[in-house]
This record gives sequence, C-alpha cells and structure tokens, in this order.
Amino acid sequence: MRLKLMVLIALLGAGCGEATNQCVVNLGTTSDGAERDIHDTNNLDFAQSFQLDSAATVSSLGIYVKKGGSESFESGDQLTIAIHASDGSGNPDTTALSVTTTLDYLDLNNLSDSARYLTVTLSSEVNLSAGTTYWVVVDGSYGATEDHFVTWVGNSTNTYEDGSANQRNTTPSWLGEVADDGSKTPAALKDFLFRLGCQ
Repeated sequence: MRLKLMVLIALLGAGCGEATNQCVVNLGTTSDGAERDIHDTNNLDFAQSFQLDSAATVSSLGIYVKKGGSESFESGDQLTIAIHASDGSGNPDTTALSVTTTLDYLDLNNLSDSARYLTVTLSSEVNLSAGTTYWVVVDGSYGATEDHFVTWVGNSTNTYEDGSANQRNTTPSWLGEVADDGSKTPAALKDFLFRLGCQ
C-alpha cells in the first residue's frame, strides 16, 4: 500500500532532550531491509524528496539510521542534515533552506546497530508550502571506513507517493535516483525513512 504523509499529534525526541510538536510528518519505521551507507571517502551524499499536503512550519527533522562497523567515531567526525528546495530539474538545490544541522562524533556514537530515529531541532524554523517538492539532504564527513559509518534505512520499492530517494557520488551532479548496490540485499532503494516535526 502506498503511504501518504501522516499528520499526528506526537512527542518527538530531539537531541538529548524531548520537544513537543503540534504535528508530525512521519514515514514510520517499516523497512524491507533496503539501506545505504553514508560514506565520506567517495563523497557519497543521499537525499529524500517530499511534499506537504498543507503549508507548515518545520521545527525538527529526523532520519531513520543505524551505526555500522566496530569502531567508535572520533573527534572531527560529523553528519550534516538540512532541508533543500528542488532545483527545478528533480534534484536538491545547492543552497539549504534550513540552517544545516551538524551532529558530531558524540551524537553519532549514541547510535547502535539497531535502527532508530536520529532527530534534530532546527536552529531556525522553516516555512514550507503545500504541493512543493523539498529535499532532506544528508552528508557524512568522517573519513568512513568499514569500521565506522552511518547507514540510512529505507525501502526498495517506491511506497511513498510524494517523493523519492536520490544520490550524489564523486561528481557534483545528483543521479536522480539511488543506484542499485549489489552488496546490499535488496540491491534497490527507492525511499529513505524520515519524519518532520511541524508547528
């Protein structure tokens, strides 16, 4: 069944504390095992597009992730998350609409090999319009090896009708999709799991 954005009254975790939001846009936690490792060594960025049914002010953002590898993250390792507009050709614009939120190595070391929502409170709320395509963009900067990396979890079929996943590799251009990865089962990934907290 194709998912629609759900507007729910909820309590959404943010950082080390909790933040109450009037509404939550939530793709949930149901995954068929599709996932992608966010690596820095090959400049690999990932993004997920979305649209809102009605205008909203976004105050928090969460991505469904887990930690891979056996080693701990070290000082200087970080993950950045931001909301971008569309560039008009089906990819994220180069400039973020929201202030980019940076998670340092201490935040990343709180992750485990079991996926959970990593949620951040935006330092500046973002006003988004209905029916407009936006992107959640995630970038790793930690010189990732097989011993420590962050994995974003999703689904191999396009179960979310208002958006899709995207990938940028060593070139500055987005691919328009996430490339199949034969080292993963399933190899395809069409949607990443995320949620937005709205005022």
